[in-house]
Amino acid sequence: MPPIGRSACLTKLDNNGAVVWNNAYSVLDVTRGAAVRRATDDPTGYVLVGTTETTLGFASSIYVIRTDGAGAPLWTFTYGTDSAHNFMDKVEIKNCDTGYIVTGTVMVESGLGVPEIAGFLLRIDDAGALQWMRIYSQVGVTGFADGAFKDVHQNSVGFVVTGHGVSQFPSGPTQNARDTILFQTDTLGMPLWGKQYANLEGNNSGESLAITADGYAIVGGHLPPLIDNYTTELLSTDSTGNLNWYRRIFTVQDGGSHYQSNVANGTLRVLPPNDELVFVGGTGPDSALLRYDFTGTLQSAQSYDNIGQFGASFLIEPSGGFTLTGPSSNGLNRDYSVIRTDANFLSGCHEGPFSPPSDTPPIEVVDIEYTPINVDVALDRTPVVTPLVWIETVLCQSSICVDPAPIICTLTALDVVITWDPAPVGVVVELWRDGVLLAFVPDTTYTDTPGPGAHTYELHLVDPNPDCDPAISSCSLLVPSIISATATDVLVDFARPTIDEIDVCIADALESVGRSPITGLDLSSLTDLGAAQPDVTPIAWLQLGEFPAQHALTQAEGDQLAQFLSSGGSLYIEGADVAFDPPTALSSMDGVVGVDDGDVFGQVPGVVGLDSGVGFDATAFSASYRGSGRSIDHLSPDGAGAGALFENGGGEGQTTAVFYDATVTGGTHRVLTSSTSLEGYDGDTGGWIAGIVVGLSPPTAEPQFVRGECNGDGLYDIADGIYTLSLLFTSGPDGPCQVACDANGDALIDLADAITTFSYLLLSGTPPAAPFPNCGGDSTGVAVLGCAVSGCP
Repeated sequence: MPPIGRSACLTKLDNNGAVVWNNAYSVLDVTRGAAVRRATDDPTGYVLVGTTETTLGFASSIYVIRTDGAGAPLWTFTYGTDSAHNFMDKVEIKNCDTGYIVTGTVMVESGLGVPEIAGFLLRIDDAGALQWMRIYSQVGVTGFADGAFKDVHQNSVGFVVTGHGVSQFPSGPTQNARDTILFQTDTLGMPLWGKQYANLEGNNSGESLAITADGYAIVGGHLPPLIDNYTTELLSTDSTGNLNWYRRIFTVQDGGSHYQSNVANGTLRVLPPNDELVFVGGTGPDSALLRYDFTGTLQSAQSYDNIGQFGASFLIEPSGGFTLTGPSSNGLNRDYSVIRTDANFLSGCHEGPFSPPSDTPPIEVVDIEYTPINVDVALDRTPVVTPLVWIETVLCQSSICVDPAPIICTLTALDVVITWDPAPVGVVVELWRDGVLLAFVPDTTYTDTPGPGAHTYELHLVDPNPDCDPAISSCSLLVPSIISATATDVLVDFARPTIDEIDVCIADALESVGRSPITGLDLSSLTDLGAAQPDVTPIAWLQLGEFPAQHALTQAEGDQLAQFLSSGGSLYIEGADVAFDPPTALSSMDGVVGVDDGDVFGQVPGVVGLDSGVGFDATAFSASYRGSGRSIDHLSPDGAGAGALFENGGGEGQTTAVFYDATVTGGTHRVLTSSTSLEGYDGDTGGWIAGIVVGLSPPTAEPQFVRGECNGDGLYDIADGIYTLSLLFTSGPDGPCQVACDANGDALIDLADAITTFSYLLLSGTPPAAPFPNCGGDSTGVAVLGCAVSGCP
């Protein structure tokens, strides 16, 4: 089962903006995507670059993933891994004649122990093999060195880079001490020349670079004397970095006192045949496309208010039009939007022309030098790839005459209730399911019974004007195959409004151990959960969320849970603030109290499994942790039947999970309370969930076996070691008692088990773990690995 954590995403769209596929890629604990290109050696594939890390803070490595045309990884490497290297998130990758060139920024420890921020270049071949990697320290800088590389291109000499460096203007540093740079290396990354463009009226940094007919163009950010007046710079140089012209571009607001024009991560491209310069950026809260001729004169500019904040990147389409993308805010969420325009920047929706003024502040060009530092670390990695389902909403089409109405899909038992608001006026309302027209709906709600499986609903608002296209919005969900009476488990995820990856992960794990899970948005399914299977303990799985979005149980929800436990159910409940919610009827039935509510800057690098002492042993389930450690409650067992199950592996020993068996004091229920999440658990998630099921169920007569006696013939000999190897390296049937093959007792069957057997029998090594040499049981091991038939009575 793949680990759950922060991942990079790669999405392929068709020519109409619809998602073809969408994958999440996890290399280490936290993986961030930064840029993507088509593969140099196969234009149907892709290369994804970004940063990856194992702890909070700056990234520890640069990664590159090469995929095929469907997003499946072909190879993955990380580069520059070193405790003294912390890479920043802004990374760029460009195609070369063969292979790729990568650039970005890294924080390194200087000889004086003071961090230095510097640019780097990374050269790899078509197979990801490291050719060279160099970090560049700016010469002549005293004090804190603040440099960055933002963009790179291959040229006939080698590689040319833009970014910023510490100002070296002869009369002294300019305000904020950072200026745009242009830096040329040879094909091996050795410095040839460098230029710095010192703006005497503020701080500036090159963001994107383009090669023109006679040199280079750079677009970037400029910070005038007022700290919140972020504007844009655009400049042109010849082939050796000598300045041709410089423009500062801004939008005046607030009576002329504030400027709000930004480039952020914006892309600059040269538009043939006249070497026009087109870049994507922002104006105030909106994204924008701007076009200048080769002399720096504005030709046209268009803003788009359906891509909020700023445009991040764009492509010039073969048709002559443009496709741009950027982040947009939706309350507390950050989404991405994509818009297609014609050659005149017109998309037909939510746009408007504008004419940003510009001026020409004084610029001094200064020669600068860099000292390269070699880095020689490349590690082969295997990323975890997880397909994603994103909600797509068509914000506007070129001939849409009405705004789309956002819709919400809610699962009630096996029915799907689709709602939208407000009621559309003057249009025909069509509801589609999975690409097929379902109904014409005059109201703002519709109930459908689609059958089990994943379903996507689309609301089409059809304008009577034949020249108008329908406005479309959509939602997706998963309908279970069973109802609560025949189910054994219900998953209620208060942290997320729709079914998420971790919900699917938990459901899959439960099904793998013979359970029948359903998902719900509330606790209504608890009433008859498991009614059709009286011999199976029903279990409710509650996720309350992490800081700062925890769900606090209401009094009514506490009453429902208390009634469920009193009826013989068991409960798994997780949440960062699980012990400090307002008291409910559940509080006297869960066997746990809070010690303190954690540190808002707290960390949980791992969880250490403990033996609760009351029938649940989690020592085999210690693992690293990739969830948030912020404001995680520190727990304590409360009363007889309660015991600590997990503690923070960060060295402070705080209990993060408590198991409570009420049968010790005459009750009927069991509860596992955790302030860390299953989503953040970075071990064998399926095995841990299976262990929870065993712990929350009444004890049964467990199978008896002898550890190491793998082939089931009643003897412990060399044949058992050979049988273990056959399980690992052939496609034969499973052993009659899988848990017996786990000779070292670590809840895994691997090469170490065969080694344990051979070492004990041939070299008088360490004997197998208990039960050995006599028959015995292991409830946790049996739950994870299974045991159908053994040689024991």
